[in-house]
Amino acid sequence: MELSRGTMKKLLALITFAVALYTALEHLALTMAALGFVWGVLTPFLVGGALAFILNVPMRFLERKLFPPPRGKKKRLLSDGARRGLSLLLTLALAAAVLLVLALVVAPQLAESVSGLGYTIMDAVRRLAAWAEETFVNYPSITQRLENLALDWKSLLASAWELLTSGVGSVVTSTISAANRVISALTNGFVALVFALYLLLQKEKLGLQCRKALYALLPEGTAGRILEVCSLSHRVISSFITDQC
Repeated sequence: MELSRGTMKKLLALITFAVALYTALEHLALTMAALGFVWGVLTPFLVGGALAFILNVPMRFLERKLFPPPRGKKKRLLSDGARRGLSLLLTLALAAAVLLVLALVVAPQLAESVSGLGYTIMDAVRRLAAWAEETFVNYPSITQRLENLALDWKSLLASAWELLTSGVGSVVTSTISAANRVISALTNGFVALVFALYLLLQKEKLGLQCRKALYALLPEGTAGRILEVCSLSHRVISSFITDQC
């Protein structure tokens, strides 16, 4: 029984997949560490892609309404790059304005909630102090037992000092860890923003390259179906984002 070239390719691909899966399961810890590293590297680019997709909705509207391409033989006032750059700047300004308005609306509510929580805690502390004072007055035996209680002040001071030093060490460690997380988040955010700006400025060129790659790597029918699904998904999600805004 002779096998065709297509069948041989499918068998080789299946064998390769089975070997790779067995190797990954055999070294599960190393595989999970490698996947975590890859995910950490890809995260800012995925976030940048999502950010570019969201910003593309108002950017495309501004580009179409404020800087429409000239019709007929009219001379262009702005080049394509200038139109794209101005649309992107206006979109970023609009997004910053929306975030600022949200911050101005949410921040007072948050401050009011924190202030109310502080008043509640102080009121609870005052009521606790009043209850303790009333209890000691009404039950003098408790006061006498506390006065007669022998305390080992040296051991108490030693325990307090040990607790303080260990607490300082844990605070320093947690502060360094928090600073590392903040720096990592800022770095990832900067990379995501730069990648999103690159996608928005070069979206037609990148889209054309992706279509060429699909038709080069996959059969024509499969590539066409994938592009059709991507186009439909883009329209549906863009409409959803527009409605939510």
